[in-house]
Amino acid sequence: MQAAETAVSPDAFRRAMRSFSAGVTVITSRHHGHDHGMTATAFASLTADPPSVMIAVNRAARSHPLLAGSGAFGVNILSERQRAVSERFAAAGEDQFAGLTYRHGPMGVPVLDGCVAHAVCRVAERHDFGSHSVFFGQVVECAATPRRPLLYHDGAYGSVVGRTSDLEIAPVFTDRWSPRAFAVGTIDEATLMSCFEAARWAPSVSNDQPWRFAYVLPGQQNWERCMAALAPEDQSWAYRGAAFVAFASRAEGEALASFDTGAAWMSFALQAALKGWHSRALAAVDHGALAGILRLPGGWRIEAVAVLGRIGDAAGLPPGMQADERPSARRSLADLVSAGGFGV
Repeated sequence: MQAAETAVSPDAFRRAMRSFSAGVTVITSRHHGHDHGMTATAFASLTADPPSVMIAVNRAARSHPLLAGSGAFGVNILSERQRAVSERFAAAGEDQFAGLTYRHGPMGVPVLDGCVAHAVCRVAERHDFGSHSVFFGQVVECAATPRRPLLYHDGAYGSVVGRTSDLEIAPVFTDRWSPRAFAVGTIDEATLMSCFEAARWAPSVSNDQPWRFAYVLPGQQNWERCMAALAPEDQSWAYRGAAFVAFASRAEGEALASFDTGAAWMSFALQAALKGWHSRALAAVDHGALAGILRLPGGWRIEAVAVLGRIGDAAGLPPGMQADERPSARRSLADLVSAGGFGV
C-alpha cells in the first residue's frame, strides 16, 4: 500500500530553499515603451542547443503582465559590486533605471552595464504552475565578463570569495585573507622573490626603507626552531606552510619605521595573493628567541612574522579553529571614515 503523501508547509519549503546559494539576476523587459526590471534568483539555464533559459515569475507580481505582454526578456546576472542594483529592482519604484547605465538590446530589452553576464531572450513557451508562470526563453544575444557574481544565501548577500566591498576596488583586496589551513607543499624561489620584490617597492618616509626581511623554508636549518618560537596554538598549523617570513624594522632613528614596515608587509601579502598564495601574519612570537635564531643585527626589531602557503583543508585544523576558517567581513566605511575629523 502506497504511503500517503506528507504535506509540506510553504514556510518549511522556504526555509529549505534558503539554504541554496544562488546567483542574483535582474529580469528586464520593455512593454509599450516602458522599461521594467525585477530582482530574481529563480533563473536557470536550460539547453545549449538551442541556447535557452527559464525563469519563474509570480503571477501576482507587477512585472508579470509586462513580461508576458512583451514576448521578450533579459537576464542580467549581477556582479558582486551590484548589491545596490539588486535592492533597487527588488523594491517598488516608478523610475527603476534612473541613474543607471544601460542600453536597449534586441527587441528593445534593457541590458544593464557592469554585470557578470547577460542574455536577451525571446519567449518561446509559458507554463503556469501554482502561483507562478515559468517562461522558457530562446537566447538571441548573450555575453560574459570576468567579473565575479553576487550571491544570495539564507537571506543575505555574499560573493564567491565570501565578502564584498561597499565600493568597487581591485579584486585582490577582497581575495586576500589570512587562513590557517595550509596544504603541505613547496614554493618556488621565483614566486617567493616576487613577493619580496613587491615589498621592496612599498612607500617609506624619505625613501629610507627601514625594513629587512628573512625567510626560512621547511627542511632548512632553523625551520623547527622558528616553529618553536611561535605560540603553541600557532605551532599546530604553521608547520604546514611553505615559507616562514620575518619582518624587521630599524629600532632607532626614524619614528615611522614600524609604519613603513607594515606597508612592506602588505605589499608582500598582496603580491602573494596575486600569485595564488595566501599568508597569515603572527604577532604572538618569542621575539627574543627569534632574533637569535635569525641572527638579527643590533638596532633592529622584529615587527611580525608570517607563514605563506597554499590553502588546504580546514579539517586538518584543531576543532576550535575550523569554524573560523573563512574570509572575515569588515566594518562599514561609515564606521571608519569621518569627514573633517575623527568621529570616534
